[in-house]
Amino acid sequence: MVKSFHARMAELWVLNKQRSLSTEEMDEMQHVLHLNAMYCWEMAKLENLSLVASMLGDTREQLAICAQIDDLERNPHFGPTQKKKTDRNGPPQIP
Repeated sequence: MVKSFHARMAELWVLNKQRSLSTEEMDEMQHVLHLNAMYCWEMAKLENLSLVASMLGDTREQLAICAQIDDLERNPHFGPTQKKKTDRNGPPQIP
């Protein structure tokens, strides 16, 4: 499923190929790039945790992690408000 921020990122990219983006559009591009980085970071983290659970033979934990992956994949609007807790080791914040 394409996330809403992926679709908007593509729209802004196409616009930028046709003309320079406005200040507001540049700000929006920074926002969707940040959401993309957070999404990729969260997905990679969950996939790695699933692999570790598999290697340890912890089927129950692996199934729980896979359910989180499924939820993340299905949610079309992944963003900071959907995260239940902050990962202190997450991607760097954009200044």
